[in-house]
Amino acid sequence: MEALDHIANNSFFSKDRIKYDRLIKKKDKAFYEDNWNLDTLLKLKKFLKEKDPHNWDGWKKDLENDKGMEYLVVLDWRTPNNSIGILWNVHNEIKPLFPR
Repeated sequence: MEALDHIANNSFFSKDRIKYDRLIKKKDKAFYEDNWNLDTLLKLKKFLKEKDPHNWDGWKKDLENDKGMEYLVVLDWRTPNNSIGILWNVHNEIKPLFPR
């Protein structure tokens, strides 16, 4: 509830307009290992890193470990930076699904 209150108090959204909220857990991330065959996952990560080296796994919150947030989040009006780059980043070799 704290996040909903923050959004309602610090943006143009009122609380009653927020239809869905959920905490993103580790298992919800794009490259959570238990959701993949390990060989396939390694090939996919390698491919995405080659095509979009800076945003392939989303915005880098932890620059020291060079690790992105790996989110699969798409909103009606935009796709956040912490979603994987192939969803939104127009500055790579692949046309994104939800370009900005």
